[in-house]
Amino acid sequence: MAALPDPVVLNEIQCAPELLRAIKLAVDRDRRPGRFLLTGSANLLLLPKLGDSLAGRMSVLELHPLTSAELNCAPGGFLAAWLTGKLQPAMAEADNITAPSTLAARIVSGGFPEPRLRTPARARVWHRDYLRALLERDVQDVFRVKEPRDLSRLLSLLALRTGELLNLTTLANELDLRRETVEHHLTACERLYLVRRLQPWHRHESKRLIKTPKVHFIDTGLAATLASLTLEDWPARRDRFEHLLETYVLQELIA
Repeated sequence: MAALPDPVVLNEIQCAPELLRAIKLAVDRDRRPGRFLLTGSANLLLLPKLGDSLAGRMSVLELHPLTSAELNCAPGGFLAAWLTGKLQPAMAEADNITAPSTLAARIVSGGFPEPRLRTPARARVWHRDYLRALLERDVQDVFRVKEPRDLSRLLSLLALRTGELLNLTTLANELDLRRETVEHHLTACERLYLVRRLQPWHRHESKRLIKTPKVHFIDTGLAATLASLTLEDWPARRDRFEHLLETYVLQELIA
């Protein structure tokens, strides 16, 4: 580590968690910030072989799929306008950017940069290749999964259930797996930033801990591909787009 240039970028750090102890030593010897940029496609803090957490020595920034504002090369002012009461409801015109057909296209496209440069058919191929690479390679770095195929089946089922209440028992029965196995695989998907659990809201904090969370895909484009939804399915399958729309809004707000 001492022989590396300053500053240094270490990509896919989850593949070499043993480096973190050496990084900790280097940081303790020289406290100048910004000397190391660690990037990866998994949650570093949840790695099973984490050499050191770098607690107090590292700031974490999660990069989300691109938001609607970022795709338009515009500042994202929705949240600020909403909270200050400046947002006024209005009906969408046919040529408006928020027209239903345009919204459906945004949902199906998702926020990953690469597939947006391709045709819809090629974008779906990219989504599947991306997922295959994660399941065949990266998943073993962050979680021990005996059958990646079961993880793929779970993701396909969750794509049909995005925005719905999470019922592990039902998922286990439909996949013919043990409930503990489904929980194990779902945690792996969270660590790979594929899905998230949205904890329920309640006025009483204790009830937030016991009520059922919802499950959402991180990217609606990936979810649409796994659910075999295309722009041509709008509006014939609007019941499925309703769930994707909820996921899309949630992701915009979180990002």
